[in-house]
Amino acid sequence: FISKDRDSMIPVTPDVLNNHFVNVPVNLGLNFDTNTLSYRNLLHNFSRHQNCFTSNFSWEAFNTSEVRAAVIDLSVSKSEDIYGLSNFVFKNIVDEILSPLTCLINQILIVSEFPDCLKYCKVTPIFKKGQKEMPENYRPITIVPTLSKIIETCMFKQLYKYFIENNLLYKNQFGFRPNHSTAKAIECLVNSILSGLENKQVIGSTLIDLTKAFDVVTHSILFEKLNFYGVRNKELKLIQSYLTNRMQMVTVNNVSSQYQKVVAGVPQGSVLCPFLFLVFINDFHVNVSSMSVLYADDTTLLCSNVDVWQLNVQLINALQQAKDWYSANNLIINENKTQNIIFTYNNNLNLDDNYIKPVKLLGIVLDSKLTWRPHVEGICKKLSRVIFLLRKLKYCVNFEALLMTYFGLFHIHLCYGIRLWGNSGASKKVFLWQKKAIRLMADLFNQESCRQSFCNNFKIMTLACIYIYQNLVFVRENINTFISHELVHDYNTR
Repeated sequence: FISKDRDSMIPVTPDVLNNHFVNVPVNLGLNFDTNTLSYRNLLHNFSRHQNCFTSNFSWEAFNTSEVRAAVIDLSVSKSEDIYGLSNFVFKNIVDEILSPLTCLINQILIVSEFPDCLKYCKVTPIFKKGQKEMPENYRPITIVPTLSKIIETCMFKQLYKYFIENNLLYKNQFGFRPNHSTAKAIECLVNSILSGLENKQVIGSTLIDLTKAFDVVTHSILFEKLNFYGVRNKELKLIQSYLTNRMQMVTVNNVSSQYQKVVAGVPQGSVLCPFLFLVFINDFHVNVSSMSVLYADDTTLLCSNVDVWQLNVQLINALQQAKDWYSANNLIINENKTQNIIFTYNNNLNLDDNYIKPVKLLGIVLDSKLTWRPHVEGICKKLSRVIFLLRKLKYCVNFEALLMTYFGLFHIHLCYGIRLWGNSGASKKVFLWQKKAIRLMADLFNQESCRQSFCNNFKIMTLACIYIYQNLVFVRENINTFISHELVHDYNTR
């Protein structure tokens, strides 16, 4: 739990890391010859799948209030870009620079050229797992110039509005979208599974993992897809200018590499590029026969059938269709991390162990009967470590700091996905750990009641209250999707 300097633990030189990052597509053996018509044929299935659209996107001049909102929306970060500027600086001087900044952004829209000086980025390598000497075990996080973030935010808002108004984005894509989240993606998936189980079906799911998905996006394919969706002419030219001739360096231990040109991919850490990635994979769902739930590049296929053998055929066909789409679009499936699971209440099915082992998706562990026991066990392990930390901190910090630690490291595990597992029998174990934490902070013995400490002293909700609260928030946010009694009864029941 104690923060460490990640750079000091990286035994790889910045030039080696940078060379690896910019050459990921080449190292993976990807072919950038896009003369083949395969991805184009798959893309045009999108227009056959839904109503034809004839709209064309066009930039609209930004006013000062929109630009100011883009600056205010920046996180309060003091991390400096290559020019020594940070979000914190811009947020504090926004009113002084607002007028010239607005003129600058509008001029960029007019000439359809993204400034070259804003294409120079600093990359911070984040260790994932494995051997620290291997460059492939690091994730590149790009720190783009702060001014570029502001311009990208303005561009993103107009592009996103266009895609939403024309109903172009896949409804089950939950990544990098306002009012969408990993929790909502899991809820969508679980609701579909429960619906099938209630109909006495067997549900099969394939969790697909991609290799370096963001780093291998082929720009020419992305540009053609943008053109297909109506982003054309000077609007497309600006995005082409934004993505081409980008340069990056890697900084490790305050030592920087030489700049190298980026030939593919979309930088992780920018504002606009995550949305461009969604556009890149937006036609995936129309080219597979199964239902799919996506969070950015995390893709889950879902098939259902009353017969387990027919279900297996469906899963094989859907996975092959997915492989064909990925191959046509220069993306690679990581076979070693792709998982399968079958959900069923039928104990008489003779299933291979590989199909009934719990799988982890977006931080939630799913078991074949949706008992939530494996997920709760994982939560309890995390909570036990936090309680160990609280016990050590109790004699070192004041109560306010201890309470802040509770909410920052303990409470978040209780809240995440609780609408799914909060009413399960296994959740009682989580509540026991919560009471241990409260007793620890309140100096109570193991068997003493902690009821007063929850509500009166600490103002902390119990696990059951968190579950109820989360459901009430969901109802409030989705009130129009619920049936009122007037729609059920043709007379007044009150």
